[in-house]
Amino acid sequence: AGAAGLAPFAALYLQVHFLMPSLWLYQYYTAFGVALITMSIALGTSALVAIALVYRQLNAENYQWWWFSFMVGGSCGVWMFLVAILWFPRLEAQMALTFALYFGYMVLISFGVFLVFGSLSFLASLWFVMKLYSTIEDDTSDSTSAFDSGQL
Repeated sequence: AGAAGLAPFAALYLQVHFLMPSLWLYQYYTAFGVALITMSIALGTSALVAIALVYRQLNAENYQWWWFSFMVGGSCGVWMFLVAILWFPRLEAQMALTFALYFGYMVLISFGVFLVFGSLSFLASLWFVMKLYSTIEDDTSDSTSAFDSGQL
């Protein structure tokens, strides 16, 4: 499930690359429209990846897809935190307070991304599974069984 979050995070990476200096190095970020479009692409990618992996899991007759679908989307937040760890040396921090503030805020931001992407992936997977199972017809109520008809 962890590698599945790499696809939506790849869509977000360039915006994260421009957003981090604006958060921590006092630079201006002005591409809010592009960020909105990128976020919608990443959310759509996350939903589609979750649907594809849940379908693959259901084909393997593993019907415990609930938390798996949440983790598939939520792993994008884990990737964001890993990039935050790799980005920390750019701050050239010398105080422990800077370390605590940076990682405290990045844990909160990454957890927020984890919840948003995980929730969307779960809801998209739930919609897909409900659509999938609504197409299955119940044949047992209309016909009589071979036992009832005396064929056995």
